[in-house]
Amino acid sequence: MQKVRARVITGIQKSETPTAKDADEKKYSIADVLEPKYSILRLLEMKEMSTILPQCVESYKQNIVGFGLQLKYKNDETKDKETPEMVAEWNRVDSALKYMHMEKSFVDILKDAIDDREACGNGYIEVIRNGKKEVVELEKIEDASSIRVTKRGTAVDVTYYRDGQKFDRKKKFRRYVQVVNGQKEVWFKEFGDPRIMDMRTGNFDDSTPAEFQANEILHLKIGNGAYGVPRWISALMDMYGSRNASELNYRYFKQGRHLPAAILIKNGRLTEDSEAALSEYASSVE
Repeated sequence: MQKVRARVITGIQKSETPTAKDADEKKYSIADVLEPKYSILRLLEMKEMSTILPQCVESYKQNIVGFGLQLKYKNDETKDKETPEMVAEWNRVDSALKYMHMEKSFVDILKDAIDDREACGNGYIEVIRNGKKEVVELEKIEDASSIRVTKRGTAVDVTYYRDGQKFDRKKKFRRYVQVVNGQKEVWFKEFGDPRIMDMRTGNFDDSTPAEFQANEILHLKIGNGAYGVPRWISALMDMYGSRNASELNYRYFKQGRHLPAAILIKNGRLTEDSEAALSEYASSVE
């Protein structure tokens, strides 16, 4: 009896779930760097795949900052007249907000960061200071999936001003690292960290040249962990199932109806041309 070798051709693919173990995610081996529980890249992609998530994100953007921002005194109910110092501070802050970015308004910068925060749980804003340590520019980090967060470091002294009083407290800060093009690492320090960091190494070094001193990151996140988690995470599997069902339905009508079939051959075999034709057909119908 002639032996027949069979090959099974199937269009079923293993479904993907958004975990940090995905092969296409950059694996960080840097000390103290934490991996997110969910793949940030997959969560961002879900916004393009879902039929309802973009509208929900847009609603949050509009309701949080879409109606604009208004500058107010800390104690807006004070009956004291404005002093020259108060007017000078008001004008300085008003000017800073107006020129915080040369191409976008302060509101637009926040909108862009909130867009990422609602889509994947994390929005990152780069904070740039001048030589006087004053905040002069904000820039939204374009690719939220490229940022990784470290564990909290040792506590450092931080000065707070509240109700006209000065307070010295201890606080632990995180560091942030961005991998550009899969190779170059750029380090940032957490917003409010008073120390000088080398953007090339992530080390705190007071002798770092000014051009290599790291900027700060303002991390807008949902939750209290190192990484935020989107508020829609519980509906994740439903959203994947709905998308997969829609794609299956689309392919069904686009390619025509193709029923599963088996070709059985007894005491014979296909010619090479027939085998090639069947193989080509099976590939074409996916």
